[in-house]
Amino acid sequence: MGDNFFNEFSKKVAGYSDDELIEVLKNRSHYKGQAAQLAVKEALKRGIIRSEADLPEKEYEVKPSRFTIFPPVKNAGSREQLIRSLARSVLLTGVIPLIFGFIKISGKDIMEGIVLLLLGIIWILASAMVLRKLEEKFVYVVLFICFLSFFYVYRFFSQVQLLRVTDMFIAIVIYGLVFYCLLYIRSLLKIRD
Repeated sequence: MGDNFFNEFSKKVAGYSDDELIEVLKNRSHYKGQAAQLAVKEALKRGIIRSEADLPEKEYEVKPSRFTIFPPVKNAGSREQLIRSLARSVLLTGVIPLIFGFIKISGKDIMEGIVLLLLGIIWILASAMVLRKLEEKFVYVVLFICFLSFFYVYRFFSQVQLLRVTDMFIAIVIYGLVFYCLLYIRSLLKIRD
């Protein structure tokens, strides 16, 4: 796919008008490395720019995208602070399975309680490792546990006779925020690489 894609893309870029090529240059950060380089080479060939040193000029300045679900943070220090802040939030939500584990154990459902306790501990430890080491592999551990807990909560709600809308709403909001935080952390960690 790689070579064929770039051959097709280079043909497509060669057919662009100068104005279209300038737009590609302005949006080059939204393209993969080789695709952006193809656009730069074509602009050099046509004389639109004299060298790659012209790219930082105002005319070719990269336009920030208007809306993204996971906005990129260019400053490394700010990015690290944001990752740590999001990881702390995810870490705190790991207390929920611990609480349910203790409730299950006290209600004489010891096996299920122990499983919940273990998953809660793994959730908190993996979140703490994201917080401390800033490594993507720990995000996947928490995502996996969160995914498992989603099915547990679904099973729990399906067994409850008197289910309130607010119960469902709170669960959906918590899961939405946790999944968003984890996926945002993952995208921020990918920027570092």
